[in-house]
Amino acid sequence: MKHTTPRRARSAVRNGKTRASRRGIATIIIVLAACGIMAAWFATRSGAPGGLWRLQVDTKLRCESRFPAVPGALAGSNVLLITLDTTRADYLGCYGGSVQTPALDELARRGVLFSQAITPAPITLPAHASLLTGLYPHHHAARTNGFYRLEDTHKTLARELKNAGYATGAIVSAMVLGSRYGLDEGFDSYHDDFSDATPVPQGYEAERRADRTTDRAVAWLRAHCGGAFFLWVHYFDPHMPYDPPPPYAQQYPQNPYAGEIAFMDAQLGRLLDALQQLGLGDNTLVIAAGDHGESLNEHGEAAHGYLLYNPTVHVPLIMACGQRLGGGVHVPGLVSLTDVMPTALALLGLPPPEADGVDLTRVKPTGPVYCESLYSLVEQGWAALFAVYVNQQKYIFSPNPQLFDLPADPPESRNLVATQPETAARMQQRVSDFFGEELSRPGAPAPMEELDDVEIAKLRSLGYVGTRAPDDFADRPRPDPTVLLPLLQRMQFAASGALGGHIPFQDAVNTLQDIIQNRPDFHPAYQYLADLLNDMGDLEQAAAIARRGLEIAPNNTALLLSLAQVESQRGNADEAADLFRRVLTAYPESFDAQTGLGLALLGGGDSGDALEVFTDLAEVAPSDPHVCDGLARAAIASQRMDEAVAVLTAAIKDQPTVVAPRLALAAIKRTQKLCWQAAKVLREGLALTPRQPQLTDALATTLLQTGTQSYDPGEAARLMERLCQRTQYKEPQFMLTLSAAYYHLGRAEEAISVAQTAQQLAAIAGYDALAQRIGRAVERYAQSGG
Repeated sequence: MKHTTPRRARSAVRNGKTRASRRGIATIIIVLAACGIMAAWFATRSGAPGGLWRLQVDTKLRCESRFPAVPGALAGSNVLLITLDTTRADYLGCYGGSVQTPALDELARRGVLFSQAITPAPITLPAHASLLTGLYPHHHAARTNGFYRLEDTHKTLARELKNAGYATGAIVSAMVLGSRYGLDEGFDSYHDDFSDATPVPQGYEAERRADRTTDRAVAWLRAHCGGAFFLWVHYFDPHMPYDPPPPYAQQYPQNPYAGEIAFMDAQLGRLLDALQQLGLGDNTLVIAAGDHGESLNEHGEAAHGYLLYNPTVHVPLIMACGQRLGGGVHVPGLVSLTDVMPTALALLGLPPPEADGVDLTRVKPTGPVYCESLYSLVEQGWAALFAVYVNQQKYIFSPNPQLFDLPADPPESRNLVATQPETAARMQQRVSDFFGEELSRPGAPAPMEELDDVEIAKLRSLGYVGTRAPDDFADRPRPDPTVLLPLLQRMQFAASGALGGHIPFQDAVNTLQDIIQNRPDFHPAYQYLADLLNDMGDLEQAAAIARRGLEIAPNNTALLLSLAQVESQRGNADEAADLFRRVLTAYPESFDAQTGLGLALLGGGDSGDALEVFTDLAEVAPSDPHVCDGLARAAIASQRMDEAVAVLTAAIKDQPTVVAPRLALAAIKRTQKLCWQAAKVLREGLALTPRQPQLTDALATTLLQTGTQSYDPGEAARLMERLCQRTQYKEPQFMLTLSAAYYHLGRAEEAISVAQTAQQLAAIAGYDALAQRIGRAVERYAQSGG
């Protein structure tokens, strides 16, 4: 499960193909193609003004070497912590960026702006854990997203303020900061349900957009404004996928990342306005902090997490309290996000607990500051990276260490290790003294959280790979991520480019073959190539490539899974089932392998065993489309439909707005000749989610079942005419249903015409099985007198 895999998002219903589920494998590739990273790769990027150590900080701010406040200066004040996920400092107006950020700009003009703030880790969970505890990640142990958590033994800002009598609340905007990861420690309320989230492009895991997060935050403030409070509000919008709403998408058409920042700032402004309207502005310490930045293809990194260059580790940090703190001060000294917690408590007159960060009311911000990334170690088995900033120099500890003079080289393009060996040695000693045994760690820390593949898929949908890699480098030197990441992303972009229509599929195949030729030991390339060939329909060659990769890495579960999925599509059900079982032996919680095994068993005629597999899966993912569809098919094939009906009915009761269980239950009811019950289930779903296309199509199909009391081809035709109009007559499955409605109404010529157009669309899209099914319908219509 080490690498993500290209895969078209085609459902079995729409394309007529029986495919093993790949939802957990595909996501990062499709997200790259869909949501802005590919736009940055295939189009000219407009954006950042240049080197981070040459920021044109707002000239209205006066420069001071020390933090302009003393301990207890804000005693009794409320605290509003605002974290800005994935936000580069050099994009903000107050830092000299070109994005319009009036709310943050005004906050800086009333308070204190830190121009050299560094995150302890360029990834969401450890950065937030450090901000809330004042500890570096190797001390709080929440090292990267997904598999680690903040233990409740650590003192957090929320816990300290709660103990001081504050009401505490948090509103986070993505599952990566869900309460299961421990950041809820000390909070009276922790909003992480995402029921009001906005789906991201192509239906991947939702995030709560800034407008809805602000709505919740304002409501919380109104409910708690009568006493001392601490509210943490987390905005996620700049994180990929980059999909800003109007008018920001139109204002930044070439740079949707910038549009997301502008939208987030506008909603942050709403929050600060509400604070003023409630009369809380002059008595609330507002802290706005980025958790990490975004590379946007600088240094060969598309997003963040792997590397420690400034685009991802330099973050905005602003503090204000009406006109009581600074009044427009720029502090250029080195600070860390670990300094926020002790400084905030000191300002409030509360004793900070022991921490790595410093109290800036007492200590001049001169560093050193540190950062790390274990992301490549956990995800790929590559080397971990560690860095230190001292004065104006930076050193990155890695298999190929780097030393930079930041004022002279803001882009970090000139490595000075060879020309300044003594400085490099001193800096390396600092890293060694601080991180200690971490530098010689034999492998990734043991996971603290066990995720099933559904949860891993959610992480992938946010751009994180989300699996612990098989450790292919346990007995040999770990490669430098700065060397291999560009190669990995070259593969990802090739596959994404093909899937997104940016480049021909054959060009992507050529790129992957070139990588294999030049790096025959780099087994991820075999997986990517096999999966791309699978998408192209060249199943024989896909199987051959996957087997070549397995010769290099015989137990690699990603390659085993790729081969299993290819063999399943080739009709080799028994071989596919054996391969899926091999994956499950190494990775028992793999949702992909379990789903694939269920489909392979169905294909091999073992419907009873398949039903057992899908019933077990339904306990983990009762609303998953693959699970619900497989459950229904297995139940029908094994004539054990009552078991599946009970499972699906419970899923609908638990999540009434989710579509997949309703579709599966309706399919079973149609098979049982209980079409009126099928129609009732579908109509109830449409009442909750009007105009939902799959429910509409299923209802029309149900209404076309002859010999039942629900038979109503007129309503079916009206439903499908409206649906086809909404989808601009481009969805062949919907057009097939419309043609069937016309046929039942005796309008055979119209049925033939619509079906023929649908057949052409299906053939062009590569939906071969669907095209054949439509062709048979055309023949049937014609034989009936069309």
